[in-house]
Amino acid sequence: MEPRMTSQPVFTLAAGLLICALAAPDAQAQDTGQAHSHTLHEPVFADSSHIVIDGTSNRSDWTVYAPEFSVTLRMTEDNQPADVSLRVDALAMESRKSTIMDRLMRDALDTDNHDTITFASTGITPSDSSTYVVVGNLELAGTEQPVTIPVTRGVNQSGQVVWDGQVALKMSDFGIKPPTAMFGALHTGNDVTIRFRLVELPGD
Repeated sequence: MEPRMTSQPVFTLAAGLLICALAAPDAQAQDTGQAHSHTLHEPVFADSSHIVIDGTSNRSDWTVYAPEFSVTLRMTEDNQPADVSLRVDALAMESRKSTIMDRLMRDALDTDNHDTITFASTGITPSDSSTYVVVGNLELAGTEQPVTIPVTRGVNQSGQVVWDGQVALKMSDFGIKPPTAMFGALHTGNDVTIRFRLVELPGD
């Protein structure tokens, strides 16, 4: 099953995680310490882009997929990332293994009241020519927390620009109680990792 993305980006992972959502970026590009802040373009991302959440339990590790998300990445005129925002449809998230797990996940995320996960960057700092440190605010289950995400920019075999990143979180930091099942015989760990890969489509 291929991830279903909007054909035109709105944030945004990203981030939201590998990045969550985001208040839309201001009309003016944020100051990221680059010599130029004028936005040149906003890449469009391929359907092969994906966001997943990995976790553990006392029985086995597990993965949840987020097939419905939108990302907006704004680039400066010298081709550096200026800001990024992400919006994930929490109701569409799925384990692809168990409807019981999907129900427990949605209950834990309180999707009846908080049906989206969002991320908005507050700063992007280059570490070297291909890696960046993205700082921003992630809103999960109605709770917002600052997060720091290392992101790598590379090129795949098809010549497409690819952005990879991941961030480790604790459910409890967002007021989430790790799900349990089978009267407590099955319980999940508090630690999760959000991973993402964003694949750019060729520009015009």
